[in-house]
Amino acid sequence: MQERLLMRERRNRLIRWLIIAVSVMILFPLYYPSPWSPKTAVRQTLEGMALPSDTIEVVSMIQTGSMYSVLFYDEEHELYHHFFMDRPFGVLWRNSGGGGGYTFDPNEILKMSWGGQREDDNWYSYAVDQVNDPRIRTLTVEWSDGVKQSMQPIKGLYHFARVFGKDEKAAAVLLAYDAEGKLIYRLDENQPAIRKQ
Repeated sequence: MQERLLMRERRNRLIRWLIIAVSVMILFPLYYPSPWSPKTAVRQTLEGMALPSDTIEVVSMIQTGSMYSVLFYDEEHELYHHFFMDRPFGVLWRNSGGGGGYTFDPNEILKMSWGGQREDDNWYSYAVDQVNDPRIRTLTVEWSDGVKQSMQPIKGLYHFARVFGKDEKAAAVLLAYDAEGKLIYRLDENQPAIRKQ
């Protein structure tokens, strides 16, 4: 008798959890369409901006605290997009802000764009833009608190991101180095771009 009650309770608990899981899988996409990958999660946003969304690919993803800074590239249309995303339930993707439709300017050798957004009492900061000089092999960003991050350009782009506390000042300096490690460009808020002469 006791065993039957225990089995019935386990079965009922399993059925309840299955109903909850199915409900989440059905209802969540109604509020956040296509949350199954970063690409599909931003598709609606790009379409709302009258931008193509079928040909984008993720070229860089950086986890910053509880958010992901994601850089998308559209080779067919020569556009790049940057969005912050989070992952509800650790599986699904949700767009949490950003922008798109950035084009390459052939007259700019190197450009520095940086910004961020406030979320959960933190400042999620990023630096992203184009690299148009084949001599540039490594880029380093020096954040206002002294932290440095380095990377090699990806498809003519660079991408850095990190999280700051609510009282920290977020600013950045971008340094570009050649193959021998020699500094060839330095960009900051006073000089945000190097243009061809």
